[in-house]
Amino acid sequence: MGGARRGLAECTVNRAPVRIAVVDAHGRSVPEATVSVVASSAPFPEIAMLTDEFGVLELLLPEGRFTFGAHGSADRKGQASFECDGEHATECPITVG
Repeated sequence: MGGARRGLAECTVNRAPVRIAVVDAHGRSVPEATVSVVASSAPFPEIAMLTDEFGVLELLLPEGRFTFGAHGSADRKGQASFECDGEHATECPITVG
């Protein structure tokens, strides 16, 4: 290699803010709901996350189609699908009932 240094190729992936709001059938926020990815066209770790005290989870996601599921108290469940363009903020409400 003659002492030449190789640089690492840098890959930039656009990520956009996504706000997931978990609510019950009456529109009330569901704090500490468990949220996880059900399906994704882009790589995403299979981890469970919790909403904050307002029932909100904020993420930065790459371009793709996502389905997230949510579990609230008393085994209330719901899911929602949305598209993220990797550039603009996206809102994704999930109703659990």
